[in-house]
Amino acid sequence: MTSVDTYIDSVMQISIVCSDPDEDKVGSVSNYSYAITTLNTDGHYDFQITHGVGTCGTRRVDECAEGLVAEIDSAISDAIRHVKDGTFKYKAK
Repeated sequence: MTSVDTYIDSVMQISIVCSDPDEDKVGSVSNYSYAITTLNTDGHYDFQITHGVGTCGTRRVDECAEGLVAEIDSAISDAIRHVKDGTFKYKAK
């Protein structure tokens, strides 16, 4: 897989949002959300491959980031496998 500069040139997109912890919880918890989509050239809405949300202690950010990257990598690998083996079916209207 390679990175591209524009959305229209991409096949899959990954969106990640992280929020700072509340001021009274600094050092305790950071929240994150991610979504993996694939481009739908036949319609207005992209296909969602998977998504997830979670919390992470701010002292464990590296560990959480590594786990999140592993989850995303696994989801993309599964999606590619489904396309290659023909189990991902899509019919345009």
